[in-house]
Amino acid sequence: MSWFRSSILFLLVSAGSGATLGATNAQTQIPQVNYGNFSQAPSVQKNRAQLIKELQLNSSQVQQLKAVRQKFHGQKQQHNQLLTAAKEELANLMASNSPPDKIRAQRDRVKTLQLQLADLKLKRMMATKKILTTEQWAKLQKMKQQRAKNLNSNS
Repeated sequence: MSWFRSSILFLLVSAGSGATLGATNAQTQIPQVNYGNFSQAPSVQKNRAQLIKELQLNSSQVQQLKAVRQKFHGQKQQHNQLLTAAKEELANLMASNSPPDKIRAQRDRVKTLQLQLADLKLKRMMATKKILTTEQWAKLQKMKQQRAKNLNSNS
């Protein structure tokens, strides 16, 4: 999972019932929501809290980001399942004595599903961008670039 998607996931799963996420004098409260094992990991909770604090998200933004995540999550899962099955079918066709036309058609199916998945990702990103202020978006992009730079230097 890319850092950007992970970052947005952290932001999106942080919304809770009735918790105040606006900055307070002492600290920002981050709700603990059960979205499966991944969201309960201490490192995820820490990163989520850090992103909310650094981007200074308000409770309305967090709720909107959660709604965006929910809207696109099911579609993404479905596309991923279809893509995985299509890739497996392509591998099976390649391993068998299938005619080249059938292999090309399956390859085209894989490419189409990949494009649809990329389009879905872009739509989600644009929906997220609408929610964040210009400054928040710019800061998120800088954080993403810095993270990528750090990962590349550690490789």
